[in-house]
Amino acid sequence: MKPVTVLLLTMALAPVVVVSAQDQPGIEQIAAKWRCKFCPFDEQLGLHGEVEGGLGYVSDDSFKRGEYNGLHEEGVYLIGNADLSYLGEDAQYWDLIVEDLGLDSRYIYTETGEQGKYSLHLEYDEIPHFIYDTSETPFRGIGGNVLTLPPSWVPAPSTSGFTELANTLQPVDIKTQRKKLGVGGSMIAGKGWELTSSYTHERQDGLKTTGAAIGANFATSTATILPLPVDYTTHQLDVASQYSVADYQIKFGYYGSFFENSNRFLTWQNPFANPTDPVGSGSLSQPPDNQFHQLYFNGGYEISEQTRATAHVAIGRMLQDEDLLPYTVNPALQPPSLTGPLFPLPRDSADARIDTYTMDLGLLSNIDDKLRLSGKLRYQEQDNRTPREAYDYVIGDTAVVQSADAESNLPYGFKTNTVELAGTYRLAKRARLLAGIDYQTYARTFQEVEETDEHTLWSKITFRPGDTLDVTVKLTHSDRDGDAYQPVLQINPPQNLLLRKFNLADRQRNEVNVSASFGMGEMTSVGLSADYAEDDYSDSEIGLRESDDVAYILDLTLALTEDISAYGFYTREEMNSELAGASAFSPPDTATQSDWSESSRDEIDTIGVGFTWWNVIEGKLDIGGDYTYSSSTGSVDVDPGTAFPDVTARIATLELDIDYHVEEHTTTRLSVTYEEFDARDWSTDGVDVDTIPQVLSLGQSTPSYADYVVGLSVRHRF
Repeated sequence: MKPVTVLLLTMALAPVVVVSAQDQPGIEQIAAKWRCKFCPFDEQLGLHGEVEGGLGYVSDDSFKRGEYNGLHEEGVYLIGNADLSYLGEDAQYWDLIVEDLGLDSRYIYTETGEQGKYSLHLEYDEIPHFIYDTSETPFRGIGGNVLTLPPSWVPAPSTSGFTELANTLQPVDIKTQRKKLGVGGSMIAGKGWELTSSYTHERQDGLKTTGAAIGANFATSTATILPLPVDYTTHQLDVASQYSVADYQIKFGYYGSFFENSNRFLTWQNPFANPTDPVGSGSLSQPPDNQFHQLYFNGGYEISEQTRATAHVAIGRMLQDEDLLPYTVNPALQPPSLTGPLFPLPRDSADARIDTYTMDLGLLSNIDDKLRLSGKLRYQEQDNRTPREAYDYVIGDTAVVQSADAESNLPYGFKTNTVELAGTYRLAKRARLLAGIDYQTYARTFQEVEETDEHTLWSKITFRPGDTLDVTVKLTHSDRDGDAYQPVLQINPPQNLLLRKFNLADRQRNEVNVSASFGMGEMTSVGLSADYAEDDYSDSEIGLRESDDVAYILDLTLALTEDISAYGFYTREEMNSELAGASAFSPPDTATQSDWSESSRDEIDTIGVGFTWWNVIEGKLDIGGDYTYSSSTGSVDVDPGTAFPDVTARIATLELDIDYHVEEHTTTRLSVTYEEFDARDWSTDGVDVDTIPQVLSLGQSTPSYADYVVGLSVRHRF
């Protein structure tokens, strides 16, 4: 099932290797046709761009500070950036982009070719995710798929009895790193024909976290938070051929994705039980290897000067045929009626298969100089062809379920049909009216609502009452209705008959969006915007009942002098929701009324100011600075009951850049960034590895930091 990497790479490069463009016009004809009469075309020949090199320093270690940017470790790092382009007289060209060369978030892209004939590109990208650097665990074998406890470990029914815990804890960093290498190219294969291809190889490794439970019920179950190994490889291939002439364009292509996981499972020793106990170990499956293949077609046709039609059609197939894992890793657990070490599986593999179908048809027509109409038809389907089987099972590697209570897998699938109609009418020279209607049907299998219909009406007006004021107002209303809500009989235990899942429930949604920008002369501009959205689930007795989202934005730009400009902005967002719940379990033939409710509220405020001062020293010194501050608060109230403590986060960032121009093309830059972050989260604050009696955790703490980053670099422009 693994793809042959060499073959894929050969396919990706093939269009470039077989370049033949004898029928194409020379660069002289192309340049003559597209030459800008007012641009210094010849001055673009040769090498031009910018390179930057230097050193930076991070004052403290903090995974949160460098969560995605790589600035997570105290010490010196290399500053390396470049943006270079070369164009020769024979139309040969070369581009190079380098970003953050000295960090774990580095990016490199290079492309070469001959204009009008072929191109070849190479890309390398790293994406870090630093999650926790405060975790501890007694487990050994971290990074592999078998976790064991040290020989001195003393099991107990509660974490308070783990007498060797303090002596066996060791730090573990929870982080992942993605590394992607891509190659591709294109060529002109004949008049109007172009071939394109690309191949990417992405590797992700490191550690995430997962919860693992052992036990048959809430009263006796125990859980462990484990470091989950990540060792994923993904291959992606896209090969296409397209043809373009004056009236129409067509494109045929193939896209393939191949996912490989080096770890099929994670097995861990149960810290609450002796190794010789029947539940001495547990096991979890990991994402299986899988494939996706798709053939697609894109087309566009100019019916007339005013009307254009477009089409997109794609068929695909998802496949997964990994061997199924046993029901449990504890051989002492088996049905009394069976003999042998383990349960017999009904099949060796799920032989999972999902067929996908997509069709988009569009039509756009400019009726006259005032009216434009558009329409879209969209069809999507996921046809799940995975075979159904009845599976025996073991709950939490502990309780044997008899064959009479076997469960069958549910091959979920869906179909959607969408119609979108829209129009734009110019009311006056400075006013336009836009309006549209969308209609969608959504059919599902093995879910509580078989089909939903949603209608959406929207209108938008933009007008400019004066030379300095622009205003936009948009109103949207949508109404979703579904078939009768019927709990899925195959799901055990059954749900409350009054429960409504928010993505399936009847819902009314209203949205208002208003924005305005005002120019106060040539020196100042002000922008205002407000967004409001409300969802109403009035027919849901248990579940989400209502939610709303409000956002305000104010921004100001000032040109104080010819050399000094400043800006400021403020944003606020509020998100509220109300839901109803029932604490008692509902038998399949009854409905338990709601006896508690929950309301949540999130508030986020952000403010920022900044300035740029050119020519502090004429032709030599420029200074720029920015300050941003953001604060968020999340609150949850339960009735009857007490409110949970608020979850808060605060971050403030101050940046200062000083550029000194050594000469016309060379500049030195000193950059200083100071950042503070502080958060309060009751779910992790003060929660050590053994705080919860039935849960052995990793003891992560809520991150906070205050550090600075200094950089000194030299930039040279060609």
